[in-house]
Amino acid sequence: MMILSSICSCFAYLSPDRLRTLALIVVCFHSSLATVVLADSLESRVDAAFADLDSTHSAGCAVAVVRDGKTVFANGYGMANLDHGVPITPETIFDIGSTSKQFTAAAIALLALDGRLALDDDVRKHIPELPGYDKTITVRQLLHHTSGVRDYDLLLILSGLDDHDVFSYRDLVDLTARQQNLNFTPGDTHLYSNTGYILLAVIVERVSGLTIGEFVAQRIFAPLGMVHSLVYEDRDRIVPHRATGYSRSKDGSLRMDHYWNFALGGDGQIYTTVGDLALWDSNFYDPRVGGAGFLEMMRTRGELNSGESIDYALGLFHGDYRGLQTVSHGGAWGGFRAQFIRVPEQRFSAVVLCNLGTSGPDKRAHELIDIYLEEHLSPEKETQVVAVDPGVLSSYEGQYLLEIGILATITSNDGYLWVQSGDSPLMKLVTLSNTDFNSPELSARISFSNGDGDGTQGLTVYMGGDEIPGKRIEPYQAAARTLEEYIGNYYSDELDMIWRMGVQDRGLVMHVGLNSKFELQFIAEDTFISDDFLGVFQRGADHSVNGLVLNASRVKNLRAIRQPETR
Repeated sequence: MMILSSICSCFAYLSPDRLRTLALIVVCFHSSLATVVLADSLESRVDAAFADLDSTHSAGCAVAVVRDGKTVFANGYGMANLDHGVPITPETIFDIGSTSKQFTAAAIALLALDGRLALDDDVRKHIPELPGYDKTITVRQLLHHTSGVRDYDLLLILSGLDDHDVFSYRDLVDLTARQQNLNFTPGDTHLYSNTGYILLAVIVERVSGLTIGEFVAQRIFAPLGMVHSLVYEDRDRIVPHRATGYSRSKDGSLRMDHYWNFALGGDGQIYTTVGDLALWDSNFYDPRVGGAGFLEMMRTRGELNSGESIDYALGLFHGDYRGLQTVSHGGAWGGFRAQFIRVPEQRFSAVVLCNLGTSGPDKRAHELIDIYLEEHLSPEKETQVVAVDPGVLSSYEGQYLLEIGILATITSNDGYLWVQSGDSPLMKLVTLSNTDFNSPELSARISFSNGDGDGTQGLTVYMGGDEIPGKRIEPYQAAARTLEEYIGNYYSDELDMIWRMGVQDRGLVMHVGLNSKFELQFIAEDTFISDDFLGVFQRGADHSVNGLVLNASRVKNLRAIRQPETR
């Protein structure tokens, strides 16, 4: 009060003009102070959202928040390299995985605007090696994941290779050309396929004479000043400030993921920073690259043969979050995780790039929207955590076979349900009701039901806009004499590979090539599952085993014929 009294006394000796000037200064100071306080409040909330990663003993994330074309927040949490104690900063370079697809799509769009190709071109116009299926596959269908082309990742594994091996575009084109069947008739449905974007990179090179990395560098990165961005096309290349990717083992410990041998762009392999992605983001409001026609092409959703519109545009997902329309794409590769989400109406974007496989950037990016756009969001749906009778929880225990070929194990302990699949860590589910549970790590909701009404316990996983049904299966143990029926060699002409079935430790094992081995778990007669696929043995008229069909989420009806025994 004494200070205020002294100030008022001083004001009494000032002229009216000086009083007005001083009043204006006070108002401006107060406004600036309020802005600073607000910014500090927002930043402290972001820090809290990433506090679990902000450690010298953890990998983590780099974050950028962009509003009206300006980066209003950028920071790093955790370590870029744990061996050498290098912290993550906004300048750290990350592999952004499938978030790269929008750049491959942009390259195709630019070539279309140049008049050098058309989106409705038959793919075989540019890649004549591919087989002529019953219905034409177009460039547009590759862009929208409606082509039906099988995903190369599992095909490589079943060919005796993996992502650590060295191979070329020629190898992947040849692998795709060997596929006599598609997952579905082109245009009938939407199913994500990395192969489609590898083929798009091949088209870019054949049409432009430049590799996808050279084309994107010249036409996108350089004009926008994205000096820290590149397509990783040389596995021996030194990339300063590159983060190392980490995953968690089953026991929760960290381990490095080594995927440097994979050096083909198209479906992924763009290395960049949160700051460079902010520059790319600005092009969607002020298109220095491509112009208005380019933006329209990039945002246009795909359409099925039925006329139904899908949420996928050109390397971008359309979505909504709490009443706001969003455009986004995530990425996951070799311990790296990414999410780049735009809220066009608010000219707001959140970029989260991580080098930890369990970091959950999708959930964290949406938390940034919660923090910065709080006043524009619709109320969240009620997600209050509730207590459920332990007897109800235990009734859900068991193994569930998901429609996409994944076997999930549900257990209950300490008043919670827990889920695990394959070698992934055990994950605790948040209880929302007697039947509904949330998985923060997977950004998914799991809802239990009575299956098909036959009394069998079922569940549905809601994740990323997809509904994935599953059904609980009863334990099944194939007798040793039954396993003998399956021993032998099975030849896949689409992969030019023999899969060798043998018995090991009282279980069936499938050997592929020299180094790959899959332990097979029987879930019913003639039906088994591994971490990567679901298999069904085929029988002939005499009931003898004569073949095998494999299915996975992105590969359908891959067949092999049992070979005659030789003596």
